[in-house]
Amino acid sequence: MIATKRGTIPVNNYNYGADIPIRCPYCSAYVEPHIEEVRSLNYNGKILETITFKVNCCSKLFFANYEFDTSLKKTTLLTVNPPAQPEPLPDEIVKMSPRFAELYKQAHFAEQQNYYELAGSGYRNALEVLVKDFAIKELNKPEHEVAKKKLYDAIGDYVPSVAVTAADVVRVLGNDYTHYERKYDDIDFEVLKKYLRIFINAIENELLIRHPIVNTNRQ
Repeated sequence: MIATKRGTIPVNNYNYGADIPIRCPYCSAYVEPHIEEVRSLNYNGKILETITFKVNCCSKLFFANYEFDTSLKKTTLLTVNPPAQPEPLPDEIVKMSPRFAELYKQAHFAEQQNYYELAGSGYRNALEVLVKDFAIKELNKPEHEVAKKKLYDAIGDYVPSVAVTAADVVRVLGNDYTHYERKYDDIDFEVLKKYLRIFINAIENELLIRHPIVNTNRQ
């Protein structure tokens, strides 16, 4: 989801409440963007606006597209360009599973465009890659054995116990986005992201413990 806060934007010389992006799409810093320019287009009783914002972290420009319903006096944030970069993943995970990092990035960009079904299934796909790369590269399990396992079984067989529940939540919610009839459409998308972050942190901790930066020989 696009990180926002409530603010106002000008529409036909009046200010109306709107969601204002608050993350720099270039460096991911939280910012107070300043409006540099507003361009409007009228169509079918609605107004499309492209607002140029300038960020106070690196002084770069980005663009937010809004739709204003003239009958309801309501603004809707449609897209932000360029899309915000995802928060950096732990180096240990990127090194172990570069494919996971790429899939995570792709799912994030789908999320930024409000394509939540694509993003949900994408994060679930990324989870499976991370679980199986962990099994192969850290647990030294045979690739042919790991590759053919269903995600449910791979989580139970290879994931550290502290991270199993988080992985299962992402698996279930991610699967739900691939089904014609959804069971959990009342659960906010951010819940999936929260549990995915818990899982990523747990795997990072496991990697750090397995590969300490200093010699920990206690003999």
